[in-house]
Parts: sequence; C-alpha cells; structure tokens
Amino acid sequence: MSNTKKLIALGLGILLLASSVFLFLGRTPDSEASTTLEISEAGVYELGDQYADIILKSDGVRLKNAQATTITVAASVGDGEVYFENVSAQQVNLQGGGANSIYIQGSSNFERVIIQRVDGKIRVVSETGAEVDVVVVDDGVKDVIVTGTVKSLEVNASNSNVSLVGATVEQVLVNNENTSISVDAATSLTEVSVRPTASSTNLSIDGQVGSLSNSAENATIEIKATAQVESLILNESAGSSTIVVAGSVSFMEVSSSNTSLTVNEGAKVVVVDVKDSVS
Repeated sequence: MSNTKKLIALGLGILLLASSVFLFLGRTPDSEASTTLEISEAGVYELGDQYADIILKSDGVRLKNAQATTITVAASVGDGEVYFENVSAQQVNLQGGGANSIYIQGSSNFERVIIQRVDGKIRVVSETGAEVDVVVVDDGVKDVIVTGTVKSLEVNASNSNVSLVGATVEQVLVNNENTSISVDAATSLTEVSVRPTASSTNLSIDGQVGSLSNSAENATIEIKATAQVESLILNESAGSSTIVVAGSVSFMEVSSSNTSLTVNEGAKVVVVDVKDSVS
C-alpha cells in the first residue's frame, strides 16, 4: 500500500472514531455545546456570547464581557454581592442579593431586570455608563433600594418598601396597593404615575419630580422641604387621599373628593386648582 493510501485510510479511521465518540455523547460533531451555564463559586468570569442562559449560585461573582439571553442571580446568593461589568442580557432575574449586592457597571446593557427576592432587602446599583431599560419589582418583594440611572421602574409588589437613593428614573409606575416609596434628595424622577389599583400608596419625596399623577384612593403624598415638584395631579379616582406640602410645587390640580390638603409654612405652591370638597 502506498503512503498516500495509508494516509487516507488513517484519516478515515480517525473520522470513524470521532463519529463514534460523538454518537456516544448524544450529539453530532457540528452540534452546539450546552447553552446554560451554572456558576457555583466566587471569582471573575469572562464568557463572551457562548451561553444563552447564565445562573449565578454564589456570591462574590464578577461577570465580565458576556452576552446572554437570560441571567439569574439565584436565591442561594443570599445577602452576597454580584458584579456585572460590560454584560448584556435581555432579562435579569434577581432572586438573591442583599442591601449592598447587585452592581451593574461599565457598558452593561440590560433590557429588563426583575427583582424577585422575597425574604430580605435587595439593592440594585446601575453605575455611570450602564443602561437599564426596565426594573420590575415583582409581587411578593418586600424591600428594595434602587440607585443610579434607570429608564423605567415598575412596582408590582404590594405591602412593600421601595427606596430611590441617588437615582435618576424617567418613569415610575406604581401598580399595587400598600406600597411605600421614598425619594431622597439626590434623586430625580421625570414622571411618576400611581395607578387606580395602587390604593393606600405612601409617597415621601425629598428630591425632584417632573410630573406626579395619582389615581389611587387613600394615598398619602408628602412633599418635603427639599423637594421640588413641577406638577402634582390628583385625579377623580384618588378619593380620601392626603397631601402635605412643605417644599415646592409649581402646579397642583386636585379633582378627587374628600382630599386633605395641608400646605406648611415656608412651602411654595405656585398654581392650585382644587375642588370644593378639598379640606
């Protein structure tokens, strides 16, 4: 047998062996590797775009330069910290992480962050340069802190506390009842909307708000001394609500009945349009 024929025979043997191995593993030579990665140890992980789903099960994980469809911070992270640096994902599920926990850094881009932790306080920090389109506070969540820049915040939880600390948010939607939202002096909100389903909402504002519209009954809105609100509107459905103004409101319109309005000494309200039933 010539050397050429020997080489051809050897090559065929290698291909047959490789095919047998891949058949044993249950996949063909050109099949994709697993699209799900679970990370169970602290450390720095640079992953690229090889995984569609990434599950973080340990605190102290720093995920860098990765692209995925879904990222989940599991409940096993507890009160630990997780860092995302230059990471992109369509959806991020936060089932774990504590009061100093989730940091979104660099050029990270998250379309949707869903906060799902139900057994403790969780904080989300979106640092300069990162982009977060929507943060959702899921039903059952009790205590949340949001810091940094977020395009939209949706509060679907009831009986919860949401604190905005040094945050810049274009739109805040409050959709469920008995929620307390505090806005510190370093926070700026473009638009806040309290839906009719969010009865007994408590809003405490120290920062800046462009437009605040309340359609929920039994709401309490406190505009503190350092606060600046351009427009405050209580719609007809916002009956039996309470407004206390100690800061600045450029325009206020109250169409709801049985509303209590208190303007403290030193407060600045430029234009007020209220119904006769406002006391």
